[in-house]
Amino acid sequence: MTRTIVGAALLTVLAAACATVPAPERVAQLRAMEAESAARLSGEGEVLFAADKAKLSGYNYCSLAVNHLERGDMRLGIREASKALYLGQKGNDQWLLAAAKRDLAYAYDLAGYLDRSVQFADEALDHVARAGFTKNDPRTVIGPVYKIKGDADLRQGRADAAIANYRQALTSSLENFQPFVQASLGNAYLAKRDFAQARALFQQAEQSGPASVRLLVRRGQGQLALAEGNPQAAIAAFGAAAQQARGPDAEYHRVWALDGLARARQAAGDRDGALAAYGEALTAAERVRARFRSEEFKTGFFGDMQQVFDSAIALQMASGRAEAAFETSERSRARALLDLVRGRVKTSAGAEAVADCPWPS
Repeated sequence: MTRTIVGAALLTVLAAACATVPAPERVAQLRAMEAESAARLSGEGEVLFAADKAKLSGYNYCSLAVNHLERGDMRLGIREASKALYLGQKGNDQWLLAAAKRDLAYAYDLAGYLDRSVQFADEALDHVARAGFTKNDPRTVIGPVYKIKGDADLRQGRADAAIANYRQALTSSLENFQPFVQASLGNAYLAKRDFAQARALFQQAEQSGPASVRLLVRRGQGQLALAEGNPQAAIAAFGAAAQQARGPDAEYHRVWALDGLARARQAAGDRDGALAAYGEALTAAERVRARFRSEEFKTGFFGDMQQVFDSAIALQMASGRAEAAFETSERSRARALLDLVRGRVKTSAGAEAVADCPWPS
């Protein structure tokens, strides 16, 4: 059985970003994160479970967690996963603990808390190792968890480590998950400027994957074309991705496709076309942001998206459109200030987002 998860796709997009944080802020952030340990989450899960009038199984709570993440409510997703975590600890169910921590790793990766995400990913693998023989297919945890670890590496600029984790994910995933791993692996090779490997992996993902993976492939092909100095091919790829975006996360995909389209048009010398694409991207970004109800997760999730606003402002200023640049700055200022408070910095220009992806269960 598979579930379509908006965020799992979002991870592939985010994975191409590099998030570095100054040391003092990073220390403070790690201390704050430490306060929300697995023990605390389990304790909260116990209280929340006790308050539920209709008691569910731990695996049902994992499903609810994923549903909340699909809708963009990460805080509620973490709460449901915490209930599963509590039930897994109460029953010493190693497999349930692995599934709960997989989903927690996924949620924190989406939110930009990469260290916390990797911590839960590693713990999920440990629980799988302890589970021994089980009717559950270990690939439903191992594959996604290694992909999450690879995404975190790529976002932090560690392409070689990302490739190693993606390779492990590829050999440890169910078939319907493999095309999404291939797309991410293509992005990692693109970061290393190994264009031949990236092109081959994008082609493999497109040939073997569902329609939703093609959005990732189109954006990857657009990035590849830009890197190879072919803006017209990039325009075609990004334009196709923007037009083909479908489903509940269509606007998110459109943001990154339109950002790529703007950069490609600018590289081709079409400044007006680039400004128009940025305008559409910013409108889509605001619509996506409205879906995220928890402000702290809005801040982390959209730290990567700040680059779209920054690029639009720079082009507007270069085009002599100071008033438009000021308006765009006002739209992004609140987000930028929140990002600074959290110690985040602007990501690299090649940021990508993940598309709808079947999450094994």
